[in-house]
Amino acid sequence: MTQRELAARLGVGRGTVVRLENGEAVSVVVAMHAIRIIGRDVALVPRFSRLQVKK
Repeated sequence: MTQRELAARLGVGRGTVVRLENGEAVSVVVAMHAIRIIGRDVALVPRFSRLQVKK
């Protein structure tokens, strides 16, 4: 998927997708929607917690 295609699906400009890819500030709503669009899951974990991920 191109940046332009993802931006269209998100309803944002391509610059927002560029910022997202570069790890720069975008809204949490946009970031979460982008993650869903590309078919991934996300888990928010407190910074100092211990987490074991099993596949």
